[in-house]
Amino acid sequence: MKNHILYIFILLFTAISTKAGTIYSFEDGLVPSVFKVKRGTLSVRADKAKLGTRALQWNWVANDTLVAAPVSMNTASIQTNGGVTTWIYNESPSAQKLILWFYEFESSTTRRCSLEVNLNFKGWRCVWARFRADMGHAGHTLRSMKWESPKTGSGKILIDYLEFVNDVSWERISDMQYVVNNSSAELEDFVTIRNITPIPSPSSISDEQRAAVETIRKRVDDWHLGTDKYATNSVFVSRKNAINSYVQYALNKTGEIALTNLPDGTVSGEGLFPMDFYGLTIDGINTKTFRDINEKYLIQLAYDAVKNNSTSSKNLLLMIFDWYYDQGWADGSALGRLRFELLRSAGFFHSAYLMRNFMPEDQFSRVMNAYNWYTMFGRVYETPVEKGASADQIRTLLIPKLMYAISMKDELKQATALQSFARYANNALSPAPGFLDCIKPDYSGYHHRGPYFNAYYPDALYAGSLTFYFLSKTPYKLSEETFIHLKNALLTFGFLCAGYDTPGAITGRFPTQTETLDQILPAFAYLALSRETPDPELAAFFKRMWKPTEEPMKSLISKARTDIAFKSTAGEVEKMLELSESTIFAGVNPVGAKYMPYSGLLISRRPDWVLTAKGLSKYIWDFESSSTENLYGRYLSYGHVEISRLSQKMKSFQPANVDWNWSHIPGTTSKYLTKTELNSQNYPTLQRNFSDEPFLGGLAFDRNVSIFANILHDNTFDTGFYARKSVFQFDSIYTCLGSGIKNSDRNYFVHTTLFQNLKISSNDVVEVNGTNMNTTATALVNPVLKDNYGNAYIVKDGTVNVDFTTSFI
Repeated sequence: MKNHILYIFILLFTAISTKAGTIYSFEDGLVPSVFKVKRGTLSVRADKAKLGTRALQWNWVANDTLVAAPVSMNTASIQTNGGVTTWIYNESPSAQKLILWFYEFESSTTRRCSLEVNLNFKGWRCVWARFRADMGHAGHTLRSMKWESPKTGSGKILIDYLEFVNDVSWERISDMQYVVNNSSAELEDFVTIRNITPIPSPSSISDEQRAAVETIRKRVDDWHLGTDKYATNSVFVSRKNAINSYVQYALNKTGEIALTNLPDGTVSGEGLFPMDFYGLTIDGINTKTFRDINEKYLIQLAYDAVKNNSTSSKNLLLMIFDWYYDQGWADGSALGRLRFELLRSAGFFHSAYLMRNFMPEDQFSRVMNAYNWYTMFGRVYETPVEKGASADQIRTLLIPKLMYAISMKDELKQATALQSFARYANNALSPAPGFLDCIKPDYSGYHHRGPYFNAYYPDALYAGSLTFYFLSKTPYKLSEETFIHLKNALLTFGFLCAGYDTPGAITGRFPTQTETLDQILPAFAYLALSRETPDPELAAFFKRMWKPTEEPMKSLISKARTDIAFKSTAGEVEKMLELSESTIFAGVNPVGAKYMPYSGLLISRRPDWVLTAKGLSKYIWDFESSSTENLYGRYLSYGHVEISRLSQKMKSFQPANVDWNWSHIPGTTSKYLTKTELNSQNYPTLQRNFSDEPFLGGLAFDRNVSIFANILHDNTFDTGFYARKSVFQFDSIYTCLGSGIKNSDRNYFVHTTLFQNLKISSNDVVEVNGTNMNTTATALVNPVLKDNYGNAYIVKDGTVNVDFTTSFI
């Protein structure tokens, strides 16, 4: 419905490199003429490669030099961010170094810049380095490179996917092989975290501690694989069938993994890249990523190996772990950058844990060392500076950190690790100050410096609650304060949801993904069952929402997949069934009001409906978008009032519908723009914008009386646009006031939208002053309206337009 009222109502992944030069991938089997060595030999090898099927092999001897004069180096060297990207394979780890020297002239003896690469590894390693920032280059045109071998001994080094590029990624990080000069606050310092010294281990451990580890392991194993306690229960059977289908689908695809055991004891397969290369074709070659294997095979093979006692799956998975190691998935290896790799590594973490008892000792050591590196386990030994932790860190790495700790074989180090982990988890799950993630003092959920309830945060609550359950009733249990924080966060999450849907204004860049509560309902079960007797409030809420034969719970139970956070296990459903059998009665729909200052959100609930109001301010941003997501949501926080009728599953926010008008978000006061004009692709950097007005607040006096107020100022797109918005609740009557509405842009009207409702049937009408109307009407003065959802609107001192479209009123 278009209400033309001026005075009332009352990540995206960045590119890996740009403007690339010649790629040296050696696929033609020939050593390029521009490559020469001083003392050793060069050849092209066909049984090991990173990109494609071949790589350049340098058989080096002491004081050898690899010389080349690639033309693309000339251009890259004079760019501010130009540099080199390559993959290097080392056959024999040593304490020596490979030094990459770069010269201004091919025949010059003046070295302009260099990079040292430690040869303390076996397998592939990635090098991403800028000439200026990382090597100290002053900006001369570089025309040749001379890579110096170690001073003693001999060996083999492979080089593949060598390229000189004009813009080496800002996300490059140092690892245990080389150092770059990148101090961006957005990047983790993996090396420093790895090298944090644990607190001293105890001299002995108690029988209670030893028994606790076995208890925790059993809980984690049962959660993964189930106990078959509910083997004949139809709900459990649905999840079991989903897992079996998931496993079988992977088994049917294992023929696509071609691995070979080489004479040197390594496992050879096609090149694997970090997730930044997902779906990319490079130099005509389709790349495969660790993510591809993580998600499509690893947990499925581990399940088949452990649950079904499959020898073939066990053997294949152990070969994959060695393949990973050879491809650079190893302790100290950054793969170029790791900013997002942790988001898609659940397959490795969970399968490695499940296979811990099947690995030979040397392989177990390699896999666990990689586990320590990629989970950033060293974090648990830090003394935290602030409360809280990133929602990404919690949802993706909290459970893997715990699995790493209980996989340790040294009991003394394990005791230290578990004590430190508990301290870390207690801090991570504490309310965080300011803009920090992720639980806030009012039990809002933050990510990207703002409220985010349908992504990131829900999985963090899930991981936190599951961790609390795993450690409960052991010497390593989390604190009572952590229980209170998790409980309040879950109940608050449930309170603001209409059914399973979060309010649309707090959905970040995923406004069509409002159905969220079902995904964290298992967290209520984990936390409730962590007590000696189930927590009555958590259990009552859970049982009210536990509808396993209805959507969306039915679909949740009947699916299994490896996602950012792995959750779809047999044990997940068993715990929900266990709590559903408790004698605690299901709760009723809550009635009451709550204002959440960290979200700028008012929630008002009656037995059959939920109303929310959302604003923005100097401290709470307006919307988030990306190049493909939430392109039209600029005005999501401009006084957005959302109404949901629970019994009929009707809600006023329907952005998934192609006919949804993004300039008429209910409750908002906004400029009326076309979708083309709203499109955030026009302003790709203008998202998560803050106003310069600090006034945004609310108060719930009791269950029947509340207030929401916001001074709006568009401080980004149109600095001449202002509005003052407020909502006063008295029982089920809401008085919505608008004043001070200013718009200096005379090319566009400002509209305040009462409602934009999806038609339930083609015959839906709007009642105006007691008369049904199903055609467009304009300039209705001070009308009394009743929409097709049964809500009444009394408009005072204003005019209203009513629009009927194919899908909406």
